[in-house]
Amino acid sequence: MAAEALTDQLFAAAGIESYSRPANPASPGYFTYTDPQTGKTSAYEFHGSGHIVGTCRMGASKGDSVVDRNQRSWDHANLYITGSSVFPTVATGNPSLTIAALAFWAADNVLGQLGP
Repeated sequence: MAAEALTDQLFAAAGIESYSRPANPASPGYFTYTDPQTGKTSAYEFHGSGHIVGTCRMGASKGDSVVDRNQRSWDHANLYITGSSVFPTVATGNPSLTIAALAFWAADNVLGQLGP
């Protein structure tokens, strides 16, 4: 609620029109929240992040993961797996920049393995 109130204030001050839709009570992700300090109740819809991650977990050992911190397969020395499949967990934010950073990290490590 605090984030919603802040963005409402910022958008109003900047003259930005809101295109937000009211939460739909028929939606499976519908919920209400009552702020204990103000007593104001607001309705929201949760739709999830929609980011597919995991299955090739990155970790510290072969026993708990598929790839190491360099995204190199524990089982196949010349196999690097990049992308969001190596994430051990995920947040609700878009993972694009993290995926790009990990891809550059893996590329540097592949180049290091190839030598000069």
